Amino acid sequence: RNLFEMSRVFLPPDFDQFYIDGRYGFYGLKALELALSSAQLKSYDWIIFLDEDAAILNSNRLHELINYMQYEKFAVAGVRDGGEMEFRKGNPHFPNLSFCVINRKLLPKCINYSPKLSSDFFTNKENFDKIPCSNISGKIYECSEEYYNFFNELKLKNLKFLFLQSRFDNQSEDEYTTVFLDHKGIDLIIHTWWARAFGNNKIHTARINKVF
Repeated sequence: RNLFEMSRVFLPPDFDQFYIDGRYGFYGLKALELALSSAQLKSYDWIIFLDEDAAILNSNRLHELINYMQYEKFAVAGVRDGGEMEFRKGNPHFPNLSFCVINRKLLPKCINYSPKLSSDFFTNKENFDKIPCSNISGKIYECSEEYYNFFNELKLKNLKFLFLQSRFDNQSEDEYTTVFLDHKGIDLIIHTWWARAFGNNKIHTARINKVF
């Protein structure tokens, strides 16, 4: 079965679902712009980005997270792209887009989606040294993603970010699959990673099938 078809089985029925096909480069910053500026999604106050190789473990906990974000006025919730997960060496200022909750009501009316952060920003050690990360190992400021531009613009406007913690599902058997925790430290999302290898790589295909 197609990985996307499999993942739909694990999505709660009380959330409307929209599929953005990223196989041909339509992902990251382009996916953000589509979801947040599309007339089709204009009526939604909350947008949740979730990769097709991830599943929501408890929809009630997701509702509780959203309620908490609304009460505390958090604009964005997600897991840091660097310093939290061992194999992600990205920017710890910003969340990884594999699971990200966005409160549209708090977003500025005009957002510039064009990439504008310079390479100096991503390689300047001062931009990353003051981040409290629990799993720092090696350099965490070398990798960059275009969608950082969007989140950086929100930070410049002093919007609040809620950074969630994560853990390995079973590191002794699987070096990639991680569990994202909610604001209370309870399991919320399971993410296998490496969806692009599903059906093409035997090891990753078997690993993902086992988790799902």
